[in-house]
Amino acid sequence: MCNYCGCRAIPAIAELTDQHEEIAEVAGDLERAIVAERWPEATEHLTHLRRLLTPHVALEEAALFSVMGALDEFAEGVGVLYDDHDDIDSALEQPISDWSRVRVAVHQLFEHIDREEHGLFPASLATFTNDQWDSVHELQARIHADHLEQLA
Repeated sequence: MCNYCGCRAIPAIAELTDQHEEIAEVAGDLERAIVAERWPEATEHLTHLRRLLTPHVALEEAALFSVMGALDEFAEGVGVLYDDHDDIDSALEQPISDWSRVRVAVHQLFEHIDREEHGLFPASLATFTNDQWDSVHELQARIHADHLEQLA
């Protein structure tokens, strides 16, 4: 994961990066289980990965993507990231009929994380104004509150 630009000093980026690390670990476990044809283990890892991705994607899309996508120079790139989310989500839907499709989605997930860590996050650090970061953090807080409400 990225450690060179200082974007982890931004609370929203720090949270997303921490989530990326956990997501990548579980995705790697899933990949290894599929390769070894350990289907019950693969199913457990897939379930865990989906549980991690749901709130993560909500945070990215509602907070960071929404602010970044409103900037003309980043709208197309953010659109690709939204499309990645849709493609990955579709491939990871259960029940699984094609584990090779899941493997492709895992590789796409790793590439997606790389684009965010080495593209989107540093670009947001270099581009966003304080007001835009305030907006991201406001949206982040709202998403956390909504998630806690759903758990109650």
